[in-house]
Parts: sequence; C-alpha cells; structure tokens
Amino acid sequence: MIASAQKLEHYEIAAYGSAAALAGQLEFREDQNLLHDSLEEEKATDTMLTTLAKGEVNLDALAA
Repeated sequence: MIASAQKLEHYEIAAYGSAAALAGQLEFREDQNLLHDSLEEEKATDTMLTTLAKGEVNLDALAA
C-alpha cells in the first residue's frame, strides 16, 4: 500500500514540478509560488511515507 501511495506521490511531484517550471517561464509568479508550495507538500508526504515504511511497517512485517 505504501509503495502505491508513493507511486502516486511521484506522479504528483513530477506534475507540480513541471507546472511550476512552466508558470515560471510564463512569468506567472503567484501561480508558480502556489505550485511550488504544493510541490513541497508532496515531497514532504513522500518523505513521511518512506520513513513510515523503513521505520515501522517493514519491521513489523519482518517480525510477523
């Protein structure tokens, strides 16, 4: 389940990153900033999922 969630996060990271870059090229600074904020949220979620998988879920699975 975590791997599936991370796959989705990676697609979102790619989409927000591309959209933010395009907004920057078009000089839509407010939009670029909002997209960058969303990008950072997605990155944080991905990091949290990695921490969860490495620190708890996978260890619990090994112990079972």
